[in-house]
Amino acid sequence: PWPGATSPIPDPESPMNDMKRPMPIDMPSLRDSGTEFIMNSLKALITDSLASIIAPFFGTSTTVIYIESSTGIEQGGRTGLTALVVSLLFFASAVLAPLFAIVPGFATGGVLVLVGLLFLSLAGKLAVMDDYTETIPAFLTILGIPLFYNITAGIGIGFISYVLLKLLTKRLRDIRPGMILITALFIIFFALMAMQHAH
Repeated sequence: PWPGATSPIPDPESPMNDMKRPMPIDMPSLRDSGTEFIMNSLKALITDSLASIIAPFFGTSTTVIYIESSTGIEQGGRTGLTALVVSLLFFASAVLAPLFAIVPGFATGGVLVLVGLLFLSLAGKLAVMDDYTETIPAFLTILGIPLFYNITAGIGIGFISYVLLKLLTKRLRDIRPGMILITALFIIFFALMAMQHAH
């Protein structure tokens, strides 16, 4: 239960930024003029926030932006029509859930492999970074996700190692107040997870 309790901690803007990388993001129509911000991103963030508020009333886990959406974007699905069709299919899946339950887990393996390849295509940028206080946390995050079989745990290792390395190198200006808060929450998360496994 604990991984679900901390799933909203990684902000929804992170997967949004990741999803724009697999496509030709030099398309100026998708960005605000002269910036790296995605146009109309406020609408997406408000939608995600409202869904997170409403979801518990339906007895579901907290909703998040799935990085798997990048596969649809790469195939050309970048309009509101794509989101509408996916929404209708999700609604239908609520009714057809017992039928989908007979589909084995390995049937979705191909899509997950594609998503993993999209992740790895971004990892090459670490080789050009000469600041080990930035590269080590990124590497530990990439390593931690499959080892723990938990995306939240991998991100938590990245946050904790980032703050720890900045403290050890006395680069306190690089540590934002929000980073300290999230790191503290992740420390609590790991402590609770350890207590849960101990019993």
